Amino acid sequence: MKLSTKGKYAIRAMANIALNKAKKPITLLNLAKHQGISLSYLEQLFSLLRKNSLVSGNRGPGGGYTLANSPKNITVAQILKAVNEKKDKPINYQKKDEIIWEGFSNKLYKHLDTITLDSLIQDISQNETAITKESLINQKSNITEAPIVTEKTTYQ
Repeated sequence: MKLSTKGKYAIRAMANIALNKAKKPITLLNLAKHQGISLSYLEQLFSLLRKNSLVSGNRGPGGGYTLANSPKNITVAQILKAVNEKKDKPINYQKKDEIIWEGFSNKLYKHLDTITLDSLIQDISQNETAITKESLINQKSNITEAPIVTEKTTYQ
């Protein structure tokens, strides 16, 4: 299992699609602008995601990408596995660090296979309700609202 920039952008893009309340297809151009990455890079990622049946593409006007399954049925491990091309490098069992890494990687993969796209979104939704008004960002001005604290300094 490899945690890479590819994986980061793929998970973020899949989350963006899942968060789309209108459930209309989202274009790669919009996703690329939103994430601040090149369109061609995102096209490469979505080619892999489509090949692994995680997204569906719709052509023509109003086209774009939607999730191929419910966010409840897509795991982080599936997304990472889809975009990280597996390079079968044999493990040298004489090197203990390689054995340790392989074991860790397998445990990590098993854990990430329990985390769904939906659970990531739900975690964010639950955290949003715990945020206080003072820490919210004012959407119009992008300025953080926080109480102003003034201290009275006493000189002797």
